[in-house]
Amino acid sequence: MPHSPHPILHRRHLAITLLRAIAVGFTLTGLIVLGRHAVPLTERMIGFYEWQYWAAFVMTSVVFILPAIILAAFSRPLARWIVPAPLSGCPTCGFAIAADQKVCPECGTPASSSAKDHPA
Repeated sequence: MPHSPHPILHRRHLAITLLRAIAVGFTLTGLIVLGRHAVPLTERMIGFYEWQYWAAFVMTSVVFILPAIILAAFSRPLARWIVPAPLSGCPTCGFAIAADQKVCPECGTPASSSAKDHPA
């Protein structure tokens, strides 16, 4: 009996949710740190160059917000890498494909040679 693709899709959904939650955490942390640097920026400029504080401001945003953007943008490919489809199933949905089938009965994706070589 072929297995349902729902466990794979559910695990991938959880992985995407976790990756995006981490991205939101990075963003919030970056905004908090940026807020702490931006407000007292004018108060602390006595005796220091203005570019030093702006450099710290920009570096803080790069350190926290840039990884958050990258993580959010690549959350789906990362989830597919973290939760791969089984070798014996459809690479799209994970549904078990028999050796004689040319198309996945669940989603219609053409069966690859690796799915035919490893029947379920």
